[in-house]
Amino acid sequence: MASAECEVDDTSNDLHTNNNVAIKTENETVNTVETGPADDELHNILQLGETSVEDYIALKFPKPRSITPSARGVINVSGEYTCSECDYTTNYFGLYRRHISKHLTQFICPECGYVCDKNFKLKKHMLKHSTEKPYQCETCLFKCKTKHRLKYHNLSHNPAELPFACTVCDYRCYNKGNLEKHMFKHNGKKNFGCTMCDYKCNRNGNLKQHMLTHTGEKTFTCPECPHKFGNKARLKSHMMTHSGEKAFSCTECDYQCRFKSALSRHMLTHTDQKPFECIQCDYKCVSNCYLKMHMFTHTGMKPFACSQCDYKCTSKGTLNCHIRVSHTG
Repeated sequence: MASAECEVDDTSNDLHTNNNVAIKTENETVNTVETGPADDELHNILQLGETSVEDYIALKFPKPRSITPSARGVINVSGEYTCSECDYTTNYFGLYRRHISKHLTQFICPECGYVCDKNFKLKKHMLKHSTEKPYQCETCLFKCKTKHRLKYHNLSHNPAELPFACTVCDYRCYNKGNLEKHMFKHNGKKNFGCTMCDYKCNRNGNLKQHMLTHTGEKTFTCPECPHKFGNKARLKSHMMTHSGEKAFSCTECDYQCRFKSALSRHMLTHTDQKPFECIQCDYKCVSNCYLKMHMFTHTGMKPFACSQCDYKCTSKGTLNCHIRVSHTG
């Protein structure tokens, strides 16, 4: 996404309009944005009506006395113009004036009130409120809102090109942060523990998600049906059941799925690799979730219970199947 360069017009009429700052964007249309509340001094002055923004700039960001008011591009031969709000310096008064306007302007999202200092940031933010996904993968049905996101998705079809690789299994990813998160699965460390039960995990985000099972809070509602979820990711996953979208495809067979993680697990079925091993028997599998389910056979735990009868089982999928067969007409 191209960033919009904002340029403050040199004319006093354009600079001050009803206590707002007028700016020009890349398409030459003028947008008026409110002066930023971060500068309490300016805010109070404008509320009292004692001065204009232009006068305030001249007072707070004075030019060297040896330089008379001049047009954009005139060089300050006697020294640099220095911003009193940050470390910015320049020999050009025009650039100096454009820079200090950044301390006095803000762009506000009309949908949620989000505030930023540049138009391109606001445009990027507005994508969150849009359902349009103009970028589509040429290999599968995956669609997204930005070219940047599509670029990384395309790497999922060519795993060998992913720069970061796990030393324990075949997992690869496009950034170091994701690899570090993945390695938690292999090192066995679980530093985050629930204060209400024995649950432990290796990520704070997972713990927060787990805590919702105790509070029962479900703030994300499906617009197509009455289902509610504890986080946006699960709602997004659920929405695919309405659209039928399966964005990830196996390159070896006709298998398609909704999630990259499911595709990664499936791809292991085309190899002899089973990186997850039980410490109590010879069982091996292709994913950590399968190993967790297997471990219940050793502990005897059946954590998933039917709310309509005494049935208990070791997985949510088995429980859902039981409910459909036994309790749904």
